[in-house]
Amino acid sequence: DPQAAAAPQAAPLLIGTAYASTSSSANTSFAVAANGDLYGCGDNSAGQLGLGHTSTVSYWMNLGPGYKMVAAGLRHTLALKADGSLWAWGDNSLGAVGDGSGTSRLSPVLVGSGFVAIAAGDTHSLAIKADGTLWAWGSNTSGELGDGSTVNRLAPVQVGGL
Repeated sequence: DPQAAAAPQAAPLLIGTAYASTSSSANTSFAVAANGDLYGCGDNSAGQLGLGHTSTVSYWMNLGPGYKMVAAGLRHTLALKADGSLWAWGDNSLGAVGDGSGTSRLSPVLVGSGFVAIAAGDTHSLAIKADGTLWAWGSNTSGELGDGSTVNRLAPVQVGGL
């Protein structure tokens, strides 16, 4: 039908094949390839791409090997490596990176080891260890960490009572 074909149609853009995990925030996107390479692009104003600078990147950039999962917060990023080590970077003003410092990180820092799953909120983070324990850190003004308080946590705290 020539009339139906005249209207442009939106279509997904293929950026590659064989991906294992994806995550995005308001203006930043990530993908973990099946081979473990982590890719990212977009807003980097808080260093959430982990490149050591704060310049925006408008193309898919290889951020490193050995990853299996990524979680994008509003201005911070968590990435889980295949060996169970958890890495984070970006805005850490409320402790979302979880390195205990409260200092924002432009490059990945090690948060801990033995993790199997991760999640990122706007300004807080969650992770599960191989033993099934739940850990949380970052902003806690609404009790979002579930640790029975409203105190921000700069480093992971184990959450009980589940």
